[in-house]
Amino acid sequence: MRILLLLLLIATTFFSQAQQINGFVKDESGTPLNGTTVSLINASDSSLVKLAVSKDQGAYHFLNVKAGNYKVLVTYIGYMRAFRRRSLLLKRM
Repeated sequence: MRILLLLLLIATTFFSQAQQINGFVKDESGTPLNGTTVSLINASDSSLVKLAVSKDQGAYHFLNVKAGNYKVLVTYIGYMRAFRRRSLLLKRM
């Protein structure tokens, strides 16, 4: 089974104390994968927080994410699932 690579780029915004997570999903050869299911999961209890589907160039976005510890799970037919752990912290202005 092929391996799915997950590239995460985290961008933080401070409007209304909300943050966003942006990333790209690519396979092991670096080819962007459109249409992958990307889940944002609470790291402490494994509950689903948000869902996204990767679009152009494998890009996905989670908006209005509260501070906390999360896992990002990516699934795609024909590939093994991939996890990444992320912590988002609010910063005072």
